[in-house]
Amino acid sequence: NMNRCIVCPVVWPNGLPRTFPSLKANIYPIVASEKFGSPSMKNQIVMYTTRFCPFCVRAKQLLSHKGAAFEDIPVDGNPELRREMMNKSGQHTVPQIWIGDYHVGGCDELMQLERQGKLDEYLVGQVNG
Repeated sequence: NMNRCIVCPVVWPNGLPRTFPSLKANIYPIVASEKFGSPSMKNQIVMYTTRFCPFCVRAKQLLSHKGAAFEDIPVDGNPELRREMMNKSGQHTVPQIWIGDYHVGGCDELMQLERQGKLDEYLVGQVNG
């Protein structure tokens, strides 16, 4: 069952994102492919985003296309979460993406890993940054 987001061009399998207010984050119910398996702490993907950022949408599309489950932490309208993101990354721009303990950076860096053929290795946890 595929649903298209009405705000962006992303297609979400199994319905639209569910919000968990206690976590102040959206957990996208993306079914991980057999290739990447279920996320573990080693290769868990966390992404700080804003709702209408085209780079955030692009990064989400790439990870979704690969069947990788990720946690999306929206920072728009939440200065505490934005400050948390800035403290962790040293950056103020979105998206900020981590695969496990490895700070990928933003969308450009994620796309660069994909062009170099290295993203899949990070997703399966074979590379330690």
